Amino acid sequence: SVYVESGFSLKTFFGKLGIGITPTTFMPAIYIPRNESSVSVTFADDGSMTAKTSTKVTMYSPYDMSATDTMTVDLSHYTSDAGLDISLGSEYALMPSLDVGLSLNHIPIVPAKMRYKMSYSMEIEENLGSIIDMSSSEESEENSFDNISDKITSEEITYTELEKPYTIYRPVELCAAAKFRPFGEWFDVNGSVGVVFHKPVYMNYSFGTGLHFVKMCKMGG
Repeated sequence: SVYVESGFSLKTFFGKLGIGITPTTFMPAIYIPRNESSVSVTFADDGSMTAKTSTKVTMYSPYDMSATDTMTVDLSHYTSDAGLDISLGSEYALMPSLDVGLSLNHIPIVPAKMRYKMSYSMEIEENLGSIIDMSSSEESEENSFDNISDKITSEEITYTELEKPYTIYRPVELCAAAKFRPFGEWFDVNGSVGVVFHKPVYMNYSFGTGLHFVKMCKMGG
């Protein structure tokens, strides 16, 4: 999914410990849930095989995806249908050159609302012949897919404006991070690891560097 988001951070310090909160409004530009696909193989009495593949893809969006030529973005929909979540974070100056932190991101408050849906379904059926014919055939694998468009037995695209909006929350993430400044405030090496509570749960990793040529002032005690 691709999100458009806007937020700000509030942070205060108690000695070496910093605590912050970040409210964020978000709206998916497009959201694709899990796709549905299936493959089946049937055997006939003469030993021939038929393979059938079916796929269904569903996409949700805040704008009408059928009007691609005249599509306009209604900012009022983004304002009224945008979601809201907050992130809580803390950081501690373990050493003058090393900060460590822990954050809980995307705590859900208000879901984003998607008012348009596109569904795409396709079914492909191909007679593979018998196993003996397949093993003795001299036709290359590349040529066997030349006429794949002729094997599509059904294909459909539908566009729907939903009466009841499809609601979306961003998945909650528990993240640990570190920032190391080996040469002073102007340069840092940073990394993080996070657990994303989605279906299924998965891990997020990041590593990067930063250059800071303007000294920023910290607000707080």
